[in-house]
Amino acid sequence: MKILLGDKQEYFIKSGNYKSCTNGVGITIQLYIGETNKLYNKTSRSDTLYWFDADVKSDAVISYELVKNKEKILGEDCDALILKTQGGQTTYFYTSKYPVDFTKYQMHSYGNWNYYLSKAKSVPLKIVVDNEQFKMESVAQKIEARELPDDFFAISVDTPIKKTK
Repeated sequence: MKILLGDKQEYFIKSGNYKSCTNGVGITIQLYIGETNKLYNKTSRSDTLYWFDADVKSDAVISYELVKNKEKILGEDCDALILKTQGGQTTYFYTSKYPVDFTKYQMHSYGNWNYYLSKAKSVPLKIVVDNEQFKMESVAQKIEARELPDDFFAISVDTPIKKTK
């Protein structure tokens, strides 16, 4: 998984969009455009962006548990939101210090992102995924506020785009 996904991720979020850039050999960029509710993926072996509708429910939440002040991350006391699904569970650690307007992601069912945000309303600082296929942990190393230009999430007209089959 480390080779496929990499061991470093940069995550940017603004106005209902987000972009994740990794140093793996699999998906190197994941781009979400809120206006269209589309997720675009780019691999290291292609210049093409492959998209799919983010309203895809991959694994429905069966139950959730909220644990207050579970862990300290980057000096902040974080709550843990544990989402149990048919295929496993995902635990998100977050603090209200980094809020997200969850209404901009209401249609983003993929990965239960809208479910998580409806409860936490914050950027996660740590995510632990434990399912039938793998176990993965991602922890923020730093957070910084940046001014992102409006075109930061724009797709170049020269970029090939195809729908995921």
